[in-house]
Amino acid sequence: MSTGTVSHANGSAYLELAGTRVMAAVYGPRENTRAGGLQQFNEQAVLQCDVARAPFASPRDDARIGTDANTSAAAADRQFATSVATALQSSVRLEKYAKSSIDLFVTIIGDDGGALAASINCCTLALADAGIEMNDMVTAASVALAANTNIVLWDPTHLEESRASAIATQALRVSDNLVTLLDQSGESSLKLSVKALEACSSMSVQLHGLMQQTLVSSLLERRKQQLLP
Repeated sequence: MSTGTVSHANGSAYLELAGTRVMAAVYGPRENTRAGGLQQFNEQAVLQCDVARAPFASPRDDARIGTDANTSAAAADRQFATSVATALQSSVRLEKYAKSSIDLFVTIIGDDGGALAASINCCTLALADAGIEMNDMVTAASVALAANTNIVLWDPTHLEESRASAIATQALRVSDNLVTLLDQSGESSLKLSVKALEACSSMSVQLHGLMQQTLVSSLLERRKQQLLP
């Protein structure tokens, strides 16, 4: 994990977990120039997210997202972006930035599983790097439920996801244990689903500490650079 990776953005971050690599950039708060943004008064900022995948990021499993690869890929990316924004919405203090937009741009450089959770975590770091006020950081984790077993696989790879009976991603605001996003595909028993979400919560708590360390280290490094002659 690192921050300040995009020089011209208000805040940015890079996150790498095995073969999954994500970069996020934050622009704003700034005037909302998207459709309708100039015509209406917003008492709070609008949080918007766009997602782009590098052509070499990963082979898509079109069986999971539909038969028309191009149409399905575009729809899947729009839903992906909506999920990222939804996960972060309740944590960002949008009321502090009336009439503004906060724009998140996510680039998935490599996807070997868990890209949604990685993107949420990367955006959280980027928002903090931009100095956007938040109630707390949102951390996310994903698990795969192995078919015909009671095994929960933490941080599954793309291959493990493709073989799983179900995949679950949870975003958590650790300070008050608020689940801000729950996304599950596939089928599993209630008992196994609960076990999966408990695993996600445990990972989120661990990630929260690591992300705090990353932000503190980044701040100390910047102050050190400012003191250099």
